[in-house]
Amino acid sequence: MESFLKETLTAIKESGHKESDVMFIGSDDGEYRISLIGFKEIANFSYDSGFGGQEIAANLIIYLMMNGAENNTAINVKSYSIWV
Repeated sequence: MESFLKETLTAIKESGHKESDVMFIGSDDGEYRISLIGFKEIANFSYDSGFGGQEIAANLIIYLMMNGAENNTAINVKSYSIWV
């Protein structure tokens, strides 16, 4: 079992970003979004990452600032895919 919050914060760090770079976390279409502070309040739970698709939305993206520019980078938390 893994902590979803810990996994998310690790993905941010491994992408070379800081928590302060997070603009919001939400769906890949931008329809749903939550601040990192709000996310921390609801994401501190454990789940089986091998079967996490049933618990974690597949289109969950972390939207980040890069060099002061919005939306230059996004991370798919479930796969650690990074789009630049």
